[in-house]
Amino acid sequence: EELVFAPDGGAAAGGGGAGPVFLQEMQKKAKGKGNRVLVEKKQEVLALLNMLASTPVSTLVDATVMEKRAATELEAVTLQTNDDWNARLTIKKKNTNPPEYHFSDEDRALAQKAHERLLAIVAVATYYRRVSQSSSEMENMVKKLRGANEPTSILERLEVAETEAARAYAVVFDPALNPTLSFELSRAKRLNVPYDLAPVQKAYTRALSTAAKDTIALVKSSLAAYNKEKKMFLKRTRAPATLGAIDHGAHMVESLGKTLEALGAPAPFQDDVQAIMEERAAIAELAAEAQGGGGGGDADEEDDAV
Repeated sequence: EELVFAPDGGAAAGGGGAGPVFLQEMQKKAKGKGNRVLVEKKQEVLALLNMLASTPVSTLVDATVMEKRAATELEAVTLQTNDDWNARLTIKKKNTNPPEYHFSDEDRALAQKAHERLLAIVAVATYYRRVSQSSSEMENMVKKLRGANEPTSILERLEVAETEAARAYAVVFDPALNPTLSFELSRAKRLNVPYDLAPVQKAYTRALSTAAKDTIALVKSSLAAYNKEKKMFLKRTRAPATLGAIDHGAHMVESLGKTLEALGAPAPFQDDVQAIMEERAAIAELAAEAQGGGGGGDADEEDDAV
């Protein structure tokens, strides 16, 4: 039949009907094609269902591997995670009365079992991936801090990474944002899927502590280089960068400390931050002079250096 477009922008067959009718026909054809694939690949489907229902998954990393493998193999047989697998496998044989089906009751029961277990695997794999990836990104920023020539820009990027990691952590562990966490972990435990997220929490806490440690070390290094300088005009030149490192570093350590305290861990390096901030006023004064072009009584020093 010729397809024509309906006035509402949909398509209709033979000039009659409306867009939704055309969509329903397309969905029906797609379902029929999917059913043919399921029947033609019945042995592959059953092998996949058995694999999902019974293959041991020992660690959270194993869960991510299984999730990826399942996605590829499900696509090959036209099953999707959000399908009703029992309904998808209820495929009637043609010209049978009473009706006979390509997949038995036992096959469909296996499908339900495999589907529930896959949902549990996908849930814990998603939780693991969200928190571990953001923690790794934060750790990568920390590595870039070490020996950085422009620490302020790296600190700014680290702050962004820490914010993203905190958001990812909250999306998983905050009951207000993820009210189904308890249910998901309980289901995973029942279906022999890794459910203990403590290693993920420990890795996140470790990343926060490392970030605080390296941030304070960077600020101290910048401050030491500033204090080591004897010539006043060179101190003035260094002052803006040193002030930026102090401000960004102190803010970073304070933010990390609050996050760690919320997790039940001690906030580190607070005494160091206080000591550094006591030197800030004098440095800020010189930084203002440098940015305002102020000089004063250091002309002889500057001439000697030139």
